[in-house]
Amino acid sequence: MIITLFALGCLSGVTTVLFGFGGGFVTVPVVYAVAASGPDAMHVAVGAGIGALAATEVPDGWLHLFAVYLGVTIVDSVVRRGFVRAGAVRPLGPVTTTAGGVGIGAVVSFLGVGGSVMTVPLLRRRGLPLADTAVMANPLSLPVAVVALLVYLTVPGTTGFGAVDPLAATALLAGSLPTVAAARRWLPPIPDRAHALAYIGLLIAALVAVLAGGL
Repeated sequence: MIITLFALGCLSGVTTVLFGFGGGFVTVPVVYAVAASGPDAMHVAVGAGIGALAATEVPDGWLHLFAVYLGVTIVDSVVRRGFVRAGAVRPLGPVTTTAGGVGIGAVVSFLGVGGSVMTVPLLRRRGLPLADTAVMANPLSLPVAVVALLVYLTVPGTTGFGAVDPLAATALLAGSLPTVAAARRWLPPIPDRAHALAYIGLLIAALVAVLAGGL
């Protein structure tokens, strides 16, 4: 299990550099299978608290909405114009950066993923190259992670750290942090359209992992 989580951390480090996310879309489905049992950062953080509190109050089966979210994102990215091939660059409006930020934080922390999994598609549809969306989305994962972590630490559990598994977290971080540094230095640039298609491919792989885990 520890070796698997360490390898998973390495994989999430690569996807974080390439796509702006890793901890959520990569680790949620794979950890589930293994266990088999842009917007304003402050608004995103407040949404994280809402989502994490909601997630602690619902049955585990409700969190399988993660698979539904993956499926909707995949179909939207393929069918609707503006993702595989970016359009003209358009700025974000004030409603998107405030109310949208709260919604993003609530949804992603409820599902156990980072803010970038929603902001990357949002920024992409505003015409930005996928590489730029990844860079801009990465910082949004921090406020979501910190606020959600504080909530989950208060949930009764068997580890002494609420609903948080410190051993699993350590293994994931040990793999991901050095890989992020190495990937930023050594990974070559990817053509924009190929980058977008690879993003969709990763979402499909994550969905398959969730379904294989017993949904």
